[in-house]
Amino acid sequence: MISGNATPKGTSSFARRFSKKSLLDFYSKSNQGLSLSSIGIGMYKGENSYKGDQEWKASIIKSITNGINIFDTAIRYRNQRSEKILGSTLSGLISSKKLKREEVFITSKGGLIGVPKNISEVLYLSKVVKGEWKVPKKEIYKNIHSIYLPFLKKQLDISLGNLNMSTIDCYFLHNPELAKGIKNEEEFYQRINDIFKWLEGEKEKGRIQSYGIASWNGFRRDINSRPYLDLSELIKIAIHNGGKDHGFRFIEAPLSIGMPYLANHTLVGKKKSLHSKNFINFINENGLNFITSASAYEGKIEVLLKFIELFNMIGNSDSKEEDSAPIISLPISENSIIQMMEVILSQKNNKSIHDILYKGGNKNLSLYPSVLNTVRSYPGVVSSLCGMHSEEFVKENLILRSQKKLNPNKVVNMFKSLSLISNHLK
Repeated sequence: MISGNATPKGTSSFARRFSKKSLLDFYSKSNQGLSLSSIGIGMYKGENSYKGDQEWKASIIKSITNGINIFDTAIRYRNQRSEKILGSTLSGLISSKKLKREEVFITSKGGLIGVPKNISEVLYLSKVVKGEWKVPKKEIYKNIHSIYLPFLKKQLDISLGNLNMSTIDCYFLHNPELAKGIKNEEEFYQRINDIFKWLEGEKEKGRIQSYGIASWNGFRRDINSRPYLDLSELIKIAIHNGGKDHGFRFIEAPLSIGMPYLANHTLVGKKKSLHSKNFINFINENGLNFITSASAYEGKIEVLLKFIELFNMIGNSDSKEEDSAPIISLPISENSIIQMMEVILSQKNNKSIHDILYKGGNKNLSLYPSVLNTVRSYPGVVSSLCGMHSEEFVKENLILRSQKKLNPNKVVNMFKSLSLISNHLK
């Protein structure tokens, strides 16, 4: 088993090892003094097979041996394969003395049901989750998610085993807003209180170093929307259970050119005194750290740019493409479509996306490194995750080691330009 955890000294040593190949701002300091690469590896994508495992192994090795030290996985990802290949690859690097455990920051997540390979979801749910673990049906949302405490305890045990680690650096609650589909507000926050109390205990035992919320919708919805997560209330609960040195230290949520909501969002709580607070600033003011997910718009930037191109043709010209189908698609949820349409509408006769992607500090970069550079340059972002499940993707994005971050004011203004109405969710 791999013992230890990420430390300020270890991660700083890791950053110094790559100082000749990396600019100083390639690494960010967390509010707890960790030196974390400003781009990280999100392990959601990839083929769910042995071939996919080998591609991930090559990607992980390429990343670590070139200065990337933050890896984000979950029990849900690739039928637990992502946790297992990360653990086995790190074990190999550590045993061969090419890496020290304290140099890398490892996260995993619980909440979404993570079915192991070689068993159907239906059988796993009935035989293991409901049968062996005794998770009541009423505690499971749409057969995919639960914040039932005994269930989460089982998941943490499995994740530690899959990773072959004594300690996870940050253990995230995975999309906890889903539980609001079966819990009212009072029940939900009482359950969060119970979970945070348990996680503080796991921190004391040394099985986790910190915990956080990894949310897809919870922080990107109207305050009156069912999935809405009140960050100020979450912090209050953490302080109640862990005091000022509580372990609630990370927020992971989408931020990209296609999903700019959190950069412009100022509602962080139901208290009127918080309504003028910028969401990302509020995270840092309270000693938490912001990690962006879907930083490259889940690999669909070309889709977004094509929509913008077509929209700007309306009333102006026909497309020259007559016989080939455009590469376009829509998100699944209606709210995600609404937010995407806001971005598209904001770009009518506006070149703010084009200018920041292809001019200034990004002018020598290809599309995806340009997108990542933009997101990681937003003030208050510690690291921007991208699903680099291919060694080639890692190689392409490693150019950012020698690329300065963009001017923060320009980045902030670009994100503001993607919102049609400032502070529109009151």
